[in-house]
Amino acid sequence: MKDFLSRIGVFLYLLGVGLILLFIASDASADITGKRADYSLLCGSVLLLVIGYLFRRTGPRPQAAERFRAIRKIKEQREAAKKEKVQQQKK
Repeated sequence: MKDFLSRIGVFLYLLGVGLILLFIASDASADITGKRADYSLLCGSVLLLVIGYLFRRTGPRPQAAERFRAIRKIKEQREAAKKEKVQQQKK
């Protein structure tokens, strides 16, 4: 259930960002159309972002990605080789 709430939180984040973009567009077009900016969009976006944050916070933390494990392995091998080289030079 927590995972589901976390996903809903991410969805609410996206809706909040979309409403912020709509608010910015309404504010930018206020001079052209002669109408005022729609501040209900701003209030709605802030509300959705806060609720999305609260829902997202309930979910488990994401695990570390293993995208660069090959690079880490190569780096560890080089460091091990350097340590061996230093130990051999000390003898």
